[in-house]
Amino acid sequence: MSVLPETMRALVYEAPRQMTMREVKVPKPETGELLIRVSVAGICGSDLGGYLGHNSLRKPPLIMGHEFSGTVAAIGVGAAEKAGKPFRIGDRVTVNPLVSCGQCDRCKESREHLCPDRKLLGAGLPGAFAEFVKVPAENVHHLPDSVS
Repeated sequence: MSVLPETMRALVYEAPRQMTMREVKVPKPETGELLIRVSVAGICGSDLGGYLGHNSLRKPPLIMGHEFSGTVAAIGVGAAEKAGKPFRIGDRVTVNPLVSCGQCDRCKESREHLCPDRKLLGAGLPGAFAEFVKVPAENVHHLPDSVS
């Protein structure tokens, strides 16, 4: 088991057309959450729109990035139970970046995309343009060895 650093590098959106590489605290996974060590992150068109100031969802300061994969770096209490699947440090994973409440009628009807409290990693929540990102365990999916 590796010891996590106290800080990490993150690319922080400061203002339209302004991003800065900063040293920030490594997030700690809370109950039902996992900490993912980001291996790769894609730049989506919506990230570009945010950078240019054309996307009202992205409010500075913000760590953008919602298309990514990585490895499990830390496991919060009850993460496996919440997700309904086991996790181990080092598991290769990807993440559904849409975080919903899980409690409203829309979530219970499997229409999480309509949840009034939904947030997107890299928009309403810190994202993956960083060394680590904290995510709800139920949003995490194992990557099979056949996926490079």
